[in-house]
Amino acid sequence: MNRILVNRMTLGEALRTLDPNQVAAFFSTTVSTNFIKFPFFEVTNVIMQGQDSLPVQARGALTGAIFCTLTLPITNYRYCKSMGLPVDPATLYKAYLPTVRAPCAPRRSRVD
Repeated sequence: MNRILVNRMTLGEALRTLDPNQVAAFFSTTVSTNFIKFPFFEVTNVIMQGQDSLPVQARGALTGAIFCTLTLPITNYRYCKSMGLPVDPATLYKAYLPTVRAPCAPRRSRVD
């Protein structure tokens, strides 16, 4: 997908340039990061649902903020790996503020 969107290749060009070793390495990265992110989201959601002292909207926004804050480095790591970019501490929280705002609204509706 990155080849098509970032490098502006056609689907045929992107498929011809696929390297099985790169695909296997990135698949490993994707699977391992998803094994961290998705269970973490469910645990965060369950914990926040138990916080009855907070309004539903606050619980949802807080769930989104916590999840994003703790998993953005994983997402950025995976992005860097998929693009062949170096991974350094500065890239792990790149675009933090716009990114943390985005999941707060949908999480507000999921907490109910």
